[in-house]
Formats: sequence, structure tokens, C-alpha cells
Amino acid sequence: MEAQNCTGVHYCMEATGNYGDEFLEFMQEEGDSLVSMVNPAQIKAFSQSILLRTKTDKADAGMIAFYAAKMIPEPAPRLKPEFKELRVLVRHLEHLKTKRADELGRMGSIIKNRLVLKSTRELIRHYDKQIAEMEKRIKVHLDNHQT
Repeated sequence: MEAQNCTGVHYCMEATGNYGDEFLEFMQEEGDSLVSMVNPAQIKAFSQSILLRTKTDKADAGMIAFYAAKMIPEPAPRLKPEFKELRVLVRHLEHLKTKRADELGRMGSIIKNRLVLKSTRELIRHYDKQIAEMEKRIKVHLDNHQT
């Protein structure tokens, strides 16, 4: 980097959920590099604006780099630990709700076997309890960390 008179690296990535968040936090903790996380819709719109039609991983990576060089996105803020905890709780709540909905959806297609229906109903009740508990924990967390 010194030969090119470069003082640091600016990483830019699309927001991708769990994996992207973990990578962002890792890179932020690693050192003095800037890391930006950009909404994928922004990259897509930018790509369309320059009429790029190729859609491969290599082309996508090049487009993100080109976007970063031209648009110079702001570095992603470092998240406070209490926000990271809230994010984990909310994602788990969404997971529980999805699993509950999956079981409800299966109810209509399950062969009319009493044992299977009973087991599925118990699973749904279990998810209901877990969802209620997670919602309480989220409320307590929010109450404890109001700014």
C-alpha cells in the first residue's frame, strides 16, 4: 500500500443479514480500515444506471468496488453491545414465528393421524410460549436500554 501512497483500505459490502453483520463487526474490530455496508438495492440501481447487465459473482464484486470508488459510501457505524443483543433477540423471535407458521401450514396437509396432529399442536403451543417469552425479553431489554 505504501508504494501507491495509500493510507488505508475502505471495504464495501452489500448488507446480507447475519453473515454480513458478523463480517462487518469482525472487520471493524480488526483495525483501522473503513467498512461500509450498502443496501443491495443501491448497488442494483447503480449497476442499472451504467447499463451493466452481467450478473455473476465476479461482476457483482467488481460493481461493488466500482460503486465504492465512485460513491464513497459512509463507513458503517459501530453498534453498541445492547443493540447487538437486541438484534439477536429480534432475529430469534422472527425465527420462532417462522417455525410456528410452518407447523400451522402443515396442519392442513398432515395425514389425519391423531398422534401426528397431537404432536404438531404441542409444537405450536411450545412455539407460542417461546414467542411470548421472547417478546417479554425484548420489552425488558428495550426498557433497560432506552436512550
